[in-house]
Amino acid sequence: MRETEQYTCPHCGMVVRAGADDAFRNGDVRVCPGCRCRMTIDLPLPPLDTAPYGNSLAERVADFLLAGGEIPGRHPYFHGVCLAQLDGAFLYGYAHDSGGPAFYDTTPVIRRLENRAAFVAWLSAQSDNRLNRAPDAGLNSPEEVGITRRLLEAAVGPDPDEPGVS
Repeated sequence: MRETEQYTCPHCGMVVRAGADDAFRNGDVRVCPGCRCRMTIDLPLPPLDTAPYGNSLAERVADFLLAGGEIPGRHPYFHGVCLAQLDGAFLYGYAHDSGGPAFYDTTPVIRRLENRAAFVAWLSAQSDNRLNRAPDAGLNSPEEVGITRRLLEAAVGPDPDEPGVS
């Protein structure tokens, strides 16, 4: 949940500070003490990394998916975006209760890549920002979090060629 300790009234420009045990949360409705207008708190989304994932990570993810893995690993209450592989095709889409985006041409599938080479080329050019904020990311709202570098590396490990990784 996005929150802040101060907010500027969009009507009068007054900077309003939250109380000791309070915070302004995105979507809250407050009254400005200066102009007495109602204001809906509208906080910007936090920045996301724009660095492309690169070939090394994309290759390791492709191998993981070909071995039967799915990113992220799910539990019975998981509802979100995942990467999966089915019958040679790589799928990026919303998971459903019984598994990943297992049906090729249904609305839960955001992107279908026909083979490993196409998947690696696509994923290597992606970034956290691109898979979470781009208009074609396929997420239902900007509040949702999709695939991130942290999630990918949790499944396949950090890049062994990167400095500082042993």
